[in-house]
Amino acid sequence: MKGLEAFAASFPKLISVLPSTFLLFLCTVCIGITLGLVFAVVRLSRHKILNAVLRVFISFERGTPLIIQILIIYFGLRALFVQGFGVQGAVRWSPAIFALIAYSLNLASFLSETFRGAYLSIDRGQIEAAQSIGMDRQLIFRRVILPQGARIALPGMGNLLLDEFKALSLAFSIGLVEIMGRGQGLANASRGVGAVGIYAAVALVFWIVCFLLDKLFVWIEWYLSKDLRVLGTSGGKTAGK
Repeated sequence: MKGLEAFAASFPKLISVLPSTFLLFLCTVCIGITLGLVFAVVRLSRHKILNAVLRVFISFERGTPLIIQILIIYFGLRALFVQGFGVQGAVRWSPAIFALIAYSLNLASFLSETFRGAYLSIDRGQIEAAQSIGMDRQLIFRRVILPQGARIALPGMGNLLLDEFKALSLAFSIGLVEIMGRGQGLANASRGVGAVGIYAAVALVFWIVCFLLDKLFVWIEWYLSKDLRVLGTSGGKTAGK
């Protein structure tokens, strides 16, 4: 009975921190996608030095636990600003700043490989055909590369974003009060009584949000592929005639 009571009592308190948690997620997505595109462009470029440096960085981000990256960013950047630059106020900066940096860099590293793979999957003949009819680089990017690349990258990108939202639960390790942080605080305050109910409520909140995000990504994928279905239908009718 204690578990059910703890579940019912903790659920509204967890929902109260959902807006701030989701704001962190949205900021991470915006920065992560932007940096991911930049990383992908560099990886596709012929600049050997930048390419090599970025390849090592991406390998580190993809090959080490995210919680270690969060702790390195949190303690490392604070020490750098305080001891290196003399910014004593850095010790009072919100943990959300360091969490945003860590999550954004991690997401960008994974997305860059997704974007790079999507670009390499596009038929080179289409790009050459666009060039042959006089399209410049910007027009080719908007009309050929971006639409097809987005459709190819979206399934993998959706999975990465779902994983990133669930990974926000690690931010409580640096004192950020998000969904997991609030749940941990409630469990500590209850001295373990009803802890199962509290963690079940945490799991339910994450499950609901991830379910809705998954449906959103499915709809976006359907919307982006709509023109392909229209073209396929039109082609079938033409062939039938």
